[in-house]
Amino acid sequence: MKRIFYILILLPLLQSCTEVINFDLNDDQARYVFDGLITTDKKQHFVRITQSTSFYYDEVAPAVSGADVSITGGGQTFILTESATESGLYLTDSIEGEVGTIYTMNAVIDGETFNASDTLRDVNPIDTCFAFPIIDTLFTLDTNYVVIMFAQEKPGRGDHYIWNYYLNDELETPDLRDKNFANDDFVDGAYPPEGWPIFDDIPFQKIDVGDKITLEMMSVGGDYFDFVFELFLQTDFRGGFFDGPPANIRTNLSNGALGYFRASKVVRNTTYALPLIP
Repeated sequence: MKRIFYILILLPLLQSCTEVINFDLNDDQARYVFDGLITTDKKQHFVRITQSTSFYYDEVAPAVSGADVSITGGGQTFILTESATESGLYLTDSIEGEVGTIYTMNAVIDGETFNASDTLRDVNPIDTCFAFPIIDTLFTLDTNYVVIMFAQEKPGRGDHYIWNYYLNDELETPDLRDKNFANDDFVDGAYPPEGWPIFDDIPFQKIDVGDKITLEMMSVGGDYFDFVFELFLQTDFRGGFFDGPPANIRTNLSNGALGYFRASKVVRNTTYALPLIP
């Protein structure tokens, strides 16, 4: 009973110590936000430009129209044209990036200049991949599809990767939180005989036996890998009692802009969903 008595004494004390704190949320300090990518795929590549908004703004971030945007690299300059159907989305012609080339995005908005550079890094091919269901006998007894790949990890530490998967040619991992990320800190130069498990929690009901599944792997730099991790620390990974204060997320943009422009090599391999083996 003594412990309960102490708690009852403390509760009014805690209630009497509350204080209203007004945070300065910098509502008037809008900044430009860039999301850009060039890959080894021959296609139109993009740079999307939006503007940051108030903490209390609950709509889609406003697009920035009318910018002059280009990408340079390997002695070439690619001029981007704003999409006729989506404001703030700037597209190249059908081009392909080259491994080892440093690409620089340049943008001029109302007389202000912004740029960012990234090196297009190499990545080894995916030899083969498989998709099959397994039952989680350890925790939930749920059945999920697993996508495993077989590939040689490049010797030499410092490689970083992103994975997507497509179901019947439709991208199933459009958002950052849907993708998988990894570096080679503990697997440098490895080729495990059991393969690399990439996605292990695809709901069983989402896939039918025989469905086409394409695994996509992309090279990224260490700074972009850290950018994504810091972004999650400020969003998806927050909410605990011991969270630290919010902090600025790194960027490779100049002139106070936010976001990231990156260059990636892309490799893919395709498989077909296997049945559950009793």
